[in-house]
Amino acid sequence: LFASRWNYRRGDWEEAQRHLGILLPEAERLSSPAGVYGYFRCRRADERTVSIEVPGGGSCNLLFPVEERGYRRTLAAHFAPAGDAIALFAVTAGQGIAHAARALQTEGELESYWRLHGLGSSLAEAAAQWMHERIARELAACGAGGRGRRYSFGFPACPGTEYQDVLLDLLGASRIDLRATAGHQLVPEHSVTAFIIARPDAVYFEA
Repeated sequence: LFASRWNYRRGDWEEAQRHLGILLPEAERLSSPAGVYGYFRCRRADERTVSIEVPGGGSCNLLFPVEERGYRRTLAAHFAPAGDAIALFAVTAGQGIAHAARALQTEGELESYWRLHGLGSSLAEAAAQWMHERIARELAACGAGGRGRRYSFGFPACPGTEYQDVLLDLLGASRIDLRATAGHQLVPEHSVTAFIIARPDAVYFEA
């Protein structure tokens, strides 16, 4: 929060901590954190594609880009063609913080808007970290070799944001009032979706 959202240098973190102490009670009042997650049967259909079974019948495909140089990796390679599983999750801090931040922006309170918006984004990321840890404990109980890596749509090596709709539908994310716009942006704004690859050799790389 202090460095990446509020752009404070480490020497100024005492001031950042003071602002956080003022904002946090209000953010806690405004936020309504929620999350959903699940494990889904899947398989590697080809070098780039993972096919996920839809409960009740049918399937949907995630198409992963191939690394342009180096090892020419693709995330699909981490899944077995004979059958595998993928963990999906979605978390949100709720609508309250975004609504309050937009009101501050409209009123011209830009510094207050920037601080509250940044805090909302950090709370959503904290929720994603919490959910990852929960899934990691379950994976470890099933004998996984590590906590796995978390990947989100729109980032390097991952499918585009158009797959948000697939993930939200599979999870039934409407239960926590989470949806995607026609432009594939998450609503509420302070939300995170991701999938976890439960392989110790999973890495992050540029597509």
